[in-house]
Formats: sequence, structure tokens, C-alpha cells
Amino acid sequence: MTRYRFPEPEFDEFKDFYQDYLHLNPDQFNERCKMVDAIVTADKKTKQVVDSCSEHLVELKQCENDRSYASFNCLTLHQKFYSCISTNTEKWDRYLKYYLWKNKESYYNYWEDISLKYQQQQQQQQQQQQQQQKK
Repeated sequence: MTRYRFPEPEFDEFKDFYQDYLHLNPDQFNERCKMVDAIVTADKKTKQVVDSCSEHLVELKQCENDRSYASFNCLTLHQKFYSCISTNTEKWDRYLKYYLWKNKESYYNYWEDISLKYQQQQQQQQQQQQQQQKK
């Protein structure tokens, strides 16, 4: 656990992607989610996390410029910056998991709604047929 407290990072929001893949079956959709996870992680993770700790990086660079690079006086700023990086990396991972979970949930809810509507239509048709047979 870190001894520093960092403000919540403001990560970029992502477009919900599940609507683009409604035509896929669940196995294909899960594979697509894995691909999105890999792409987003590779493209955005490092930049997002480092940007969220940029103020600590600026302080560290300023200290290194004012003193020598290996100065003992900058040790606490090094610790603070790398602690921020590790904390925000964990937050990024949770943020990404939530983003993927939310898209998966929306995908499955969409298909459940369609399934329920289909079942209701089937029941209505059966009831109409039964009524017609009674007449």
C-alpha cells in the first residue's frame, strides 16, 4: 500500500462498441472483447497512466534539473512518481474491466430482450390459434 494519496485520474472515455457487433454470436463477441482489450491496453494504457501522473513527473524532472540526476534529494519525488504510476495502473485495469463488462452486459441484455419479445410473440400466436380452434 502506498503512503501517498493521489487524486482520481480522469481517463478518456471509450465509445461503447457492443452495438457494432450485435450480429456476432456470444463466442465471437467474447473473442472481439479480448481483441478490444488488447488494443485498448496496448494503445492507451501507458499514455493514460503517465498522463495521470504528469504533475509528479514534472516535479521530478524539475528536481533532477535543479540538482544532479542521482541526487538523494530527489528520492522522495521518484518514489512518489512511481507510486502514482503503480496506483493508477491498478485503477486503469479496473476501469478497463468495467468498460468491457458494461459492453458485454449490454450485448447480452439486448439479446435477452429480443428473446423475450420472440417468446411473447410465440405465446400470443398460440393463444390466437387456440381461440380460433375453439370457434
